[in-house]
Amino acid sequence: MPIKPTPEIYALIKKAAEKYQVPFELLYAQIKQESSFNPTAVSKCGARGLMQIMPPTWREITGKDADLNNYIFDPEKNLDAGCKYLKQKYLGCMRMIVNMPPAAKRDCTEDNYWRCALASYNGGWGYVLKAINICYLEMELISWANVAHFLTDHRCSVRGKTPDHKQMLDYVEKIWKDFKSLSACQLAGLPAKGIQPTPTPLQGGDSTTPPVVPVLPV
Repeated sequence: MPIKPTPEIYALIKKAAEKYQVPFELLYAQIKQESSFNPTAVSKCGARGLMQIMPPTWREITGKDADLNNYIFDPEKNLDAGCKYLKQKYLGCMRMIVNMPPAAKRDCTEDNYWRCALASYNGGWGYVLKAINICYLEMELISWANVAHFLTDHRCSVRGKTPDHKQMLDYVEKIWKDFKSLSACQLAGLPAKGIQPTPTPLQGGDSTTPPVVPVLPV
């Protein structure tokens, strides 16, 4: 049975996607992967809510700390913060690539930027920026395929830690596959599996912007 949001969660996803200009189907697929549309979800590592936001990340995005649990589990606030954070990662990756020196070999499309953003959301922005920088230093095309490849490079470390590249790549590809499937159905005017909200039960039980980032030393 397809995992679906309630009509209320569905409407909030649309609202956040429109506010931050994130493709609706992409945000929908990400939330499905993160929490299965469960606003009270808590992961083993402590990520919380629909978009599985860690408390330190929540403080970074919102500047709020007091009464954190009430805020972070609020579906609208969690979606707003998570969507804002994803868009920040998208803009950060895009601006770094666009502002690379003229010698850089760029081969990035919107799809590439969004996949870099998803990887940043999941595993850390610093790792993705390092991988982009390695592409430039190695004179390779700056594309998602090469960024994904260099996430496995020993030089792709931040404060002595290397990324869990397998987790990051699996995360991106699962969401991307869902996103493309949903988008194709929407464009064709076909019902997309799982994208419609779960009907609300009736009585009686019936159903109805970061700054430009300089090239980093490796």
